Amino acid sequence: MLNMRYLPMDTGAGFDEKYHRFGQLARGEYMWFFSDDDLLKPGAVAAVLNAIRQQRTWLIILNAETRSTDFSITLQPQRVKLEADVLYPNTPAGNDQAFRDLGDHVSYVGSVVVLRSVWNTREHPKKYFGTWFEYYMFVFQDPIPGPIYFIAKPWIIIRLANSTWTERGFEIWMITFPTLVWSFPHFSDAAKHHVIPREPWKNLPRLLISRATGHYRLADYQRILRSRYPNWFARCLGWGVAVAPRRPLNLAARLYVKYILGKGDGVTVYDLEHPTRN
Repeated sequence: MLNMRYLPMDTGAGFDEKYHRFGQLARGEYMWFFSDDDLLKPGAVAAVLNAIRQQRTWLIILNAETRSTDFSITLQPQRVKLEADVLYPNTPAGNDQAFRDLGDHVSYVGSVVVLRSVWNTREHPKKYFGTWFEYYMFVFQDPIPGPIYFIAKPWIIIRLANSTWTERGFEIWMITFPTLVWSFPHFSDAAKHHVIPREPWKNLPRLLISRATGHYRLADYQRILRSRYPNWFARCLGWGVAVAPRRPLNLAARLYVKYILGKGDGVTVYDLEHPTRN
């Protein structure tokens, strides 16, 4: 029998405040945070329960596949390209490898199954409220307290729009998330760079893809990037991408991905078929 409680919250509460509050109110031994418009594959719950019984670790990370906004196109068969389950030991090298392998994937909240007693004893600084990554900081901001178990089979189907629908999407993935990742002193720079470059907005292909999908606009350039560019040439380039016609750029990006990069390249996680904004 499935026991369920519905707990309405103040509509003014943000993403981070809600997940933090749910963690406080949970009653089970483990907690599994999950987004409301992603899908579980049949057998997912049983797989998690089996991992809990066998591993008894503080944190379980589930792999996932990524699909387009309407679920019709598989963009990534599995987000983390590991073929077998992994138990990362609680050593400096093990922690660094876990962050290198999983640091990007854990940015998706539904991948996290955590021991509630650890959730309630680790610090939850309110300075991370509003970043959309309070749960992420809970996992990685301090030295990892124990082994991490990763389930390689993708038991979750992620709808890509989850991480890109917000008007703040460009700022979150180009500024907020990289800043948080690079704030960790206990991981190597190589591991952090593998998760995300320190300043991804300086990468022209990333910026062009963001424009092609409708996530980068003139307003984003003026509010976020203009003051960050060091000279007039860089500012002109950033402005030029922001005002470039999105539709031709989107077509060019789709052809580039299909015929030059191939479907196996990581850039195909962008939903080029369903851009979100003009």
